[in-house]
Amino acid sequence: MTHITIALPDAVVQQYYNASEKLSTDLMDLGKAPNAQTLMRFILASFNEEDVAKAFDTALRNLAGAPIPDETDTWVFSPEFENAP
Repeated sequence: MTHITIALPDAVVQQYYNASEKLSTDLMDLGKAPNAQTLMRFILASFNEEDVAKAFDTALRNLAGAPIPDETDTWVFSPEFENAP
């Protein structure tokens, strides 16, 4: 087994703590719920090599402003909305 140590932004870590607290409330009748670190390990362990490569590729393309392959043309607002009076 390989162990890694990574630094996560506080906002990201807080999401896991929030999820852990919610699970503790939701699973109160069943006993102990997973803590934030266990949730992080579970999420990381669920990715295969393609998932990891795609996530990093997308993140790096976003940072660099490079086109993202197979990106759909999804509009939050239709183009016509921008010209509405």
